[in-house]
Amino acid sequence: MWTVAYALVATAGLWLLWLGAYVWDRADRMDRWLARAFQALVVLTLALTAVVVVLPLLAWSAVYLQTRHQVSRPDATVGAGLTVLVTYVAALVGTLWRRRQTVRTGLSKVMDVVRGRSGLSRAVPNGLLQYLTVWVVLIVLVAAFLLLLGWATATGWAWPLWMQICVPAVLLFIGAFLDQTWMSLHPFYRRRLASAFAVRREVLPGPGGTQVARPYDFATETTGLSEYGARKERFPQVIFAAAANLSGSDRTPPGRRAVSYSLSHDYVGGPDVGYACTACLEQRSKRHIARDLTVQSAVAISGAAFASAMGAQARAFQMLFALSNARLGSWLPNPGALSEQWNAPRWPSPPAPLIRRLPYLLREVFGRYPMDDRLVLVTDGGHYENLGLVELLRQGVRTAVCIDASGDIPPFAATLAQAIALAHEELGITITLHDPTDLVPGGSDPLQPPGVLSELNARLSRTSVVTGDIVYPESLDIDGHRSDKGTLIVARTTLTKDLPYELLSYAAAHPVFPHDSTSDQWFDHRQFDAYQTLGRCMGARVQELLDGMEASSEGREGSGTGG
Repeated sequence: MWTVAYALVATAGLWLLWLGAYVWDRADRMDRWLARAFQALVVLTLALTAVVVVLPLLAWSAVYLQTRHQVSRPDATVGAGLTVLVTYVAALVGTLWRRRQTVRTGLSKVMDVVRGRSGLSRAVPNGLLQYLTVWVVLIVLVAAFLLLLGWATATGWAWPLWMQICVPAVLLFIGAFLDQTWMSLHPFYRRRLASAFAVRREVLPGPGGTQVARPYDFATETTGLSEYGARKERFPQVIFAAAANLSGSDRTPPGRRAVSYSLSHDYVGGPDVGYACTACLEQRSKRHIARDLTVQSAVAISGAAFASAMGAQARAFQMLFALSNARLGSWLPNPGALSEQWNAPRWPSPPAPLIRRLPYLLREVFGRYPMDDRLVLVTDGGHYENLGLVELLRQGVRTAVCIDASGDIPPFAATLAQAIALAHEELGITITLHDPTDLVPGGSDPLQPPGVLSELNARLSRTSVVTGDIVYPESLDIDGHRSDKGTLIVARTTLTKDLPYELLSYAAAHPVFPHDSTSDQWFDHRQFDAYQTLGRCMGARVQELLDGMEASSEGREGSGTGG
């Protein structure tokens, strides 16, 4: 009885000490380094409490359960392994789950589950049953790991000497010397995208000068942002839109927990976390972190559809993804925190980290992303805004082209509507679309005969490209023209009746097209060709609009692309 009371009193005292250190630090009543030292002592006290109180309690519980239920050591090991396996399978199922519009056979149902659910906003199921399942899995996983830890603590003295030395040594090596991002799914995702899309043009020797595509050697060529991402003549500047996740900060409104973070050849960062010169970051970052300041990593990070932090997405799933290592994001330099150290280095300020050690993985598990840390967790830009439209308008363009492939549930484009609202909220920009209902599926004149093609007709839109007016809060001077007006062109991945016959045929046989999920990493040749053909058709329509605008504006040029 008294033990519990002492524990409660100690916990309350530690909480008051932590609160005092936090208040003193915020009010500048003591030097920053002293406040951090005081907080470090509190953390050390908590760690000692865990070692002295929690671990013995776990050990007693594990031994009690083992003796009460007569569980042998192999049974306990197999049970823990099965728990981890079931948890990982549950995480993958939660990621790949999706509902098809039309289910024709039992085999198609199984294939739908395997292929995943369409749309970033639905990369995580939202049903109550799925949420309850995830919480149950998390509780079982945590209980299994705690009991396993207690069992190892209670029985470790009886292990062979080599195991008592090797097991702690391996765990210490993993926590202290292995880069946690390197152990995640980010490197795999980066290689997959690079092997599919990153090629260079090469002219073969001989008459005719035949041109072929050659892949990069990513083991030796790092494709640094400052060099490979530079602006080229007659080609728009490429800006990779991502999201920096923050917690416990007044920088983000309630529920969002993510801010803009962009990567380009000149600057890296965002308006909330600050900007830093890309070349400077590459020079000051060590090998493991500099590897993620490349074009191939920027592409993978900006498309990291699921991660341990996903902005306003479900936090339970984020913890599950962190525990199961289903992480596609990466820890990148925080310009705001590092610039202070670079400009006025002081001995109490910690240097830039060499690698992302175990504490960064623990932050992902518990969802702690402080704004003043040296690194921030950067994930898919869709966790902030899924189209990149807000980041494009932040550049002050006169003509913006937005490609919407988000796969929203009909009838309306919810992702586009959210981007328009966010642009007004953060930038004061007003956007008015012309005839947005032309994008609604089912609004097109039906193909003949309508009875046979009724299912396909329900998915046809009147058009896939609409325009809109952009009104900036103040006048902009672009290419010598000063105005507060702009034009928005939105191209949405919808089906229209004037698409090529082979594309309509593919769409009729594949009800999910063109909204396949990012989790589908195994496109066959027909699937790839269908998306390539649809993209070319959408691009041709956008180019027709741009040509018409250029001709009617009598030399007034617009620039900017987004998607």
